[in-house]
Amino acid sequence: MWLNKSIAPNGTTYTETSAAGGFSRTGISASVANAAGYTWATTVWFNGYSSSGNATATQNGPRGWGITKAKYTYAWYQAGDKASVKAWLLDAKLNGTGRSSTLGLLEDDEAAGVPKVASVTAEDLRAGAADGFTLTSYGSTEGGELWTGTGFGQECIFIAQGDYVSSSCNPSDLAAEHGVAIHALSADGTESVQAVLSPNGGITEENSAEAGLTALSDKVAINTAAPIAGELEVSNTKARGGAQGLVIPLVQVEG
Repeated sequence: MWLNKSIAPNGTTYTETSAAGGFSRTGISASVANAAGYTWATTVWFNGYSSSGNATATQNGPRGWGITKAKYTYAWYQAGDKASVKAWLLDAKLNGTGRSSTLGLLEDDEAAGVPKVASVTAEDLRAGAADGFTLTSYGSTEGGELWTGTGFGQECIFIAQGDYVSSSCNPSDLAAEHGVAIHALSADGTESVQAVLSPNGGITEENSAEAGLTALSDKVAINTAAPIAGELEVSNTKARGGAQGLVIPLVQVEG
């Protein structure tokens, strides 16, 4: 863990500490404590690949030394607001040894609060078997391969771009109320996927098109062109008491 502090969630980008530089890693995971649904955007970077989600964001891939960064943004931020945030190197190993360090995914992960989704790899997704998650595949898109997953009391979106996996999750109760959003961007910028998940359905061709998205099912819609701003309005769903529906703003990787 290279970041564990209370910060102003104003979109400042944090770069891993100098102490983290002595460890190889397979990625980064970041989270915001007690984040409430769509009002939050968490963004992480590893080896040039990036992922932006809601209360959590994870980017993993082949082991390397790529610098990790994290950014936390509260949509309604006002001066003086604070949030407790964390960021971890994944499976960190000390330079020149095979020994894992407490910076990585170790036995105390659960106590440390490392999101379970952080251990899901591209190989797991393509095998259809990620430990603790029930997966639904939406196949290949122009920007990457897409899955949703339910597990550990969370609803998640996974996007694989080659050997790299971007993911974002919300607790199941918040996902039902606010949905889940993600933006995955490849290192060279040629592959981009924005996706939203409405666990209780309600996504249609019509409301997706109005938001600049393409519906893949009644639960998932995507954009694989240039990143877009806006929000998906889903009605006639049980998400927030029937006709009220829910609104899922799109998140974007920026900077």
